[in-house]
Amino acid sequence: MPVSAASESLLAQLYPTGSTSLLLQDFTTAQQGMTVVCLSGGGSRALTAGMGQLKGLRTVNYDSDTSLLSMVTGLSTVSGGSWVGVPFVYLPASVALSDYLGGPYVDPSKLTLSGIASLPQNCIASHITSDFTLADMLAQATLLSLVGVPANMLWQTIIGLHLLVPYGLFEYSSRYRPNSFFTYTSATLEAILADNPSLNSETANLVRGSNPYLICNIALAVTAAQQALFAPVQSTSIFTGVMSTPPGAADANGGRRWRR
Repeated sequence: MPVSAASESLLAQLYPTGSTSLLLQDFTTAQQGMTVVCLSGGGSRALTAGMGQLKGLRTVNYDSDTSLLSMVTGLSTVSGGSWVGVPFVYLPASVALSDYLGGPYVDPSKLTLSGIASLPQNCIASHITSDFTLADMLAQATLLSLVGVPANMLWQTIIGLHLLVPYGLFEYSSRYRPNSFFTYTSATLEAILADNPSLNSETANLVRGSNPYLICNIALAVTAAQQALFAPVQSTSIFTGVMSTPPGAADANGGRRWRR
């Protein structure tokens, strides 16, 4: 299927599921390990939608011992979908997964206004119910800039304070500079510390148990042929970077030339 992108065309292959909609029986044993869930962007609406989707997969069982969510081995997220997906993958063992996803499943036909308004303390959606409007964030950005947070780190810092700090996933020093990082397992952490002993004093966040492998999709501003473009960047538990060589020579901030 040809897709127009700037001055070039790209090809993408479509893989039908074999039916007009994905059915429970489509999750066969052979598909375990080959199922990836994608959470789209869209700010707080994407966060709540993603929370409901993960909760639905966790609620529905393929058999008596296996939920659909436990059969998912990959989680691809972008923007607001990352707001729920990233803490989910690295969620500390001290936080109940049920609480994080909003408590026990309730049939939509039985939801009430009071029920919607009542969220567990550790629910990811509870952190966007107050102090999360554009006016709130503008005030927060002003205060953060006054204490020395660089302009290009204001948005990341605000989101980190709202959605990562409650789960201990964003530790910081002066000027809110992070002194924690993310990696896959204790084995990958050992390899990182062997090459970077200075990180021994920082906190490492590991993937929780058998949670899906995370692919967090972000973008880097580039300039190519006098056009402002976005280069796709992937951030995972193993690496962060651009998987190819974008056409741009430098990023929008005057960074160095691209290297593979």
